Amino acid sequence: MLGSIDVSETSIETVEVNLAAKEISASQSATTTVIVKLKNKDRLWGKGATVNLTVDKGTIQTPALDNNDGTYSAIYTAADSAGMAKISVVTGNGKLATTTIKLLELVLSPSQSTVELAAGVTFQTGELASVLVTLKAAGGYPLVDVKLH
Repeated sequence: MLGSIDVSETSIETVEVNLAAKEISASQSATTTVIVKLKNKDRLWGKGATVNLTVDKGTIQTPALDNNDGTYSAIYTAADSAGMAKISVVTGNGKLATTTIKLLELVLSPSQSTVELAAGVTFQTGELASVLVTLKAAGGYPLVDVKLH
C-alpha cells in the first residue's frame, strides 16, 4: 500500500472489488468476504468513505465495514440456487464497480447424509416405520426442498 488518506481530503477515482472466494456453494450457509479498495488520483487508498453494496442473488452486508486502511469489507451470503451472482459497489461520490461470484450446485454426499430411526422404536419386517432423512452436500451444507421417492 502506498499510503492512505481520509476521503474528506480527496476524491475517489478508482474502486476495486475482490472476493475471498470466486465460487462458493449455492447455500444460505455459504459465505465469503468481499474486499473493496478505494484509491484517489495519486493511488492513495481512501478511508472514511461510505461504501454501499447490492447483489442480484443472495444477500450482502451494507454498508461495508471501513477497515481504516483504505479497504472495506462485507460478508456475502449465497442464494440457494446455482448460477452467477452480481455484486455491485457504489461509493458516496457515485463511483461504481461490479464483480461476479459463481454459486455452485449442491451435489448429494452419501457420506455426509444420514438416515435415522427414532430411538427405542422397533418394528417387524413388512411394517412401515418413520425415519428422519438428512441430506447434505459436500462440506455439510443441507440440501433443502429435495423430493425423495
